[in-house]
Amino acid sequence: MVLSRGTVINGLRGNYKIEKEDLHRGGMGIIHIGRSGNGQVVVVKEPLIKFNKDDAIRLKKLKVEAQILANLDHKNIVKYIDEYESG
Repeated sequence: MVLSRGTVINGLRGNYKIEKEDLHRGGMGIIHIGRSGNGQVVVVKEPLIKFNKDDAIRLKKLKVEAQILANLDHKNIVKYIDEYESG
């Protein structure tokens, strides 16, 4: 899935609409700004690497990253909220 302005993402915990695309591009992904269904501003990370559903090792690594982020709680680290799968 290529995320662009107006795209709605159906996460595991809610829906999010992309409001500003390509806020930043890095070596591992693209950062977008979105809004949750309740109006909260959110940051969306879109991996640059496109995964095949058969690519179990890479998908598992992303799941582990999501679990680690979900357990972090620090004022200088973006709070993990949700995840989604595309494709």
